[in-house]
Amino acid sequence: MTTLLSTDLELRQLLESAKTIAVVGLSENESRASFGVAKYLISAGYEVIPVNPQLSSWQGIAAYPTVEAIGRPVDIVDVFRGSEFLYTLRLQSGETVMAHVPSHHDHTVGEWIG
Repeated sequence: MTTLLSTDLELRQLLESAKTIAVVGLSENESRASFGVAKYLISAGYEVIPVNPQLSSWQGIAAYPTVEAIGRPVDIVDVFRGSEFLYTLRLQSGETVMAHVPSHHDHTVGEWIG
């Protein structure tokens, strides 16, 4: 089941206990939000797993085409893709907490993700 966090305390507890974060849609383009977030997460001590079918690696870290292809549990799936991809990712992530970074036009994501 995917978890939808509703309070700052829940988010803080998750981030304090998490060790591994899959970043879906991670880009090699330094101007993209996914790049900056992934770099920050690494500097904060998290293990970042790049997920992008167009990459074989990112910053020297092996990349995977899908969350399912990682083959081991991750604590958080951080999604930098449009909401149209979330249903498939939700099925792949199993018991993982999913964080979606919506674009300005994604208004209905919260209606079905929880």
